[in-house]
Amino acid sequence: MYDLILIYPKIMKIEFKQINLPYPLFMMGSYLSKKYKIKILDERITPLPEILRFIEKNKVRFIGISTMIGFQLINAANISKKLKRLVRISKLYGVVSLYQLDLSK
Repeated sequence: MYDLILIYPKIMKIEFKQINLPYPLFMMGSYLSKKYKIKILDERITPLPEILRFIEKNKVRFIGISTMIGFQLINAANISKKLKRLVRISKLYGVVSLYQLDLSK
């Protein structure tokens, strides 16, 4: 059983030879893993059907989907639709936009 699955959707349609860590999920996951059992799944490495099979086979309390504005948001919505058909679970979205940041300081 996992308390939280964090998913990092593909950023672009093209494939990259080198993939960096999904730092936002890595940082949040490392903090939360002190208290909760967490799994990070990166769609750039793990194909979506495999991610969905993993979630279907394992009990999960929450699913977090990280996304940026743009193509990744489209992928995040696609993942969310497929998850909705698969499991009844709370999904959390993480999006940062310039409108949310206090740039006055």
